[in-house]
Amino acid sequence: MKNNIIPQIVFDYEDEEADYIRECLTTLIETVEGTVPGNRQFGLNSEYLSYPQEEAENLFAIDLSEKVDEFMPEIQIIDTQFNMEIDGKVHAIVTIGKGDEGDDD
Repeated sequence: MKNNIIPQIVFDYEDEEADYIRECLTTLIETVEGTVPGNRQFGLNSEYLSYPQEEAENLFAIDLSEKVDEFMPEIQIIDTQFNMEIDGKVHAIVTIGKGDEGDDD
């Protein structure tokens, strides 16, 4: 099941696995939490869709950041911006950087 967010993933670094990371992050964003058998926590909570736009954007950004920490620790969310289209579709422009996975410090 998909929500009505159209993700655009922007990297702030070069990565030879950029296509794979983009696909995984897009899947996380487009999946509604609770719809994946075997891992009901995967995906984003869709309740924010019924909130006013500014509050929904904040809740989306917080949820995305928490889910990336859990499911994709190799990246981190640096920024999330939104563009609303006339037809009601929302474009989420998500800028990512390298995460903390593998750091020994």
